[in-house]
Amino acid sequence: MNKRLDYIDTAKGIGIILVVIHHHLLGAEFINNWISSFHMPLFFMITGYLYAFRDNYTKPVGKFIVQKLKGLMYPFATLSFIVIIWNAFFYNVIFPSVTPENSTLEIFWLTITTYGYHALWFVPCLFYSSVIFYVLRKFSFHHWIWAIIVLFAVVFTFVPGADIFTYYPVRFFVRILIGLMFIYFGYLFFRLLSKIQKSWQLIIIIVSGLVSVLSFIGYYLYPGLLPFINIGVCHIEKPIIYVFLALSSSAFIILLSQYIGNKALGFFGKNSIIIMAFHMDLTIEVAWLIEGRIPWNVNETIQSAAVVAIELVMLVILILLINRFVPFLYQYRKIPFLKNGE
Repeated sequence: MNKRLDYIDTAKGIGIILVVIHHHLLGAEFINNWISSFHMPLFFMITGYLYAFRDNYTKPVGKFIVQKLKGLMYPFATLSFIVIIWNAFFYNVIFPSVTPENSTLEIFWLTITTYGYHALWFVPCLFYSSVIFYVLRKFSFHHWIWAIIVLFAVVFTFVPGADIFTYYPVRFFVRILIGLMFIYFGYLFFRLLSKIQKSWQLIIIIVSGLVSVLSFIGYYLYPGLLPFINIGVCHIEKPIIYVFLALSSSAFIILLSQYIGNKALGFFGKNSIIIMAFHMDLTIEVAWLIEGRIPWNVNETIQSAAVVAIELVMLVILILLINRFVPFLYQYRKIPFLKNGE
């Protein structure tokens, strides 16, 4: 069996582009709310999907942790460092009169505690969730354990008032719990697909796609009936509906990606961690500066859509430059002074 599913890069590419749109499209809240109903669960499910595909848990836990430290926490540290430097430069040199959302010292603290700044919260969360999943799968994969995890992940989001979610340690824990839940669902999804005929997969595509389209329409027509989601700050409304929508749209994108096979989307998917790091700080600020110099008078939504388009172009250029000249910024095996990248 091949060690790589190329269409997963396509699914990740769709997901990361939706992440950029979600964070920067203004004046179209129904689109952002719809995207938020599945965009982060999609990445967790893809992780579980790949674990089921490989289905090899003979590696010692220590080696697995080291592998994930290199693959996830190394780029988290290096890319976060660049974000810190950029934040200090942008708000102290370019626009010293503007008050940033977080000070450079705060961003540094969020980084070293692995809580994560902006969208980069996802990377350490994926690391911890992956390690826990691997340990449970390796030593004691009983489904009642996962039933308890899923129950806790849902119950925690029912906590009235949600005041406890203002505490970073609580958010940190709940994020991991939610990530672990969706990794497990992704694992089960691959196992399901491996046991059913192609015709049933097509039925799943149609049904899950229909649910996704209906939820999109629902967010437009009846926004109050469907949940608003932000896993980063643990703001989760109507968790049972949320889990259902997240599973439906994520399954649809994963299955649809098998038939798309788009290299451009795959490019974004392979470099999603770079986009995750820079789209909320570096490229967005430059994109707005460029848009501000365009002599046109349009509404907020069109303006922000133009910014998203500019930003995606900038991200492509940035990715090409990083991969060409400084790949070690996010790839541990590319560090120059390591022998054979090891």
